[in-house]
Amino acid sequence: MNISSKARNRELELDSNESFNQPEFEVENGRIRPASNETKIRHNLQFLLKAITKLDLVFENVECYGQEIPCIRSVRELSRRLKIQLGNDYGTFNRVLEELCQVQVRGISRVVTRVERLRGNVAKMVQDDACYLKYLEDVRQCLGEMSGLIETILNVEYGKR
Repeated sequence: MNISSKARNRELELDSNESFNQPEFEVENGRIRPASNETKIRHNLQFLLKAITKLDLVFENVECYGQEIPCIRSVRELSRRLKIQLGNDYGTFNRVLEELCQVQVRGISRVVTRVERLRGNVAKMVQDDACYLKYLEDVRQCLGEMSGLIETILNVEYGKR
């Protein structure tokens, strides 16, 4: 299944602020009050989950050759752009991850470990032409593990409401 480059460009944006608005207020029993820490943490985790799910979808739909072998050009293009976004310390994705680390959300250290592994695999995909398929599968594995961990944190700790 091919995906157009415009759609791919739009979906790969980790740092799009349109989908990330920190909740300042919440409504409880018809009353408006400042958002609690739990609400903010839940919102941040949902943002990370949404970004990771988008990335997984983009990597799932890369252009392929005849036997469903991903085209190296499209994989390297995606990898270059993802490497830049994951390396941006001031981007929304990394800021949200840093906020969750500072608040010491249980289990977030495992997500951070997977993000570091993802950064390494993406860098290797950009550099190594011969083994890009192996690293592509490793990237997809990391994305799956991260989404599973975040889903678990949301369900166990914050009751995904």
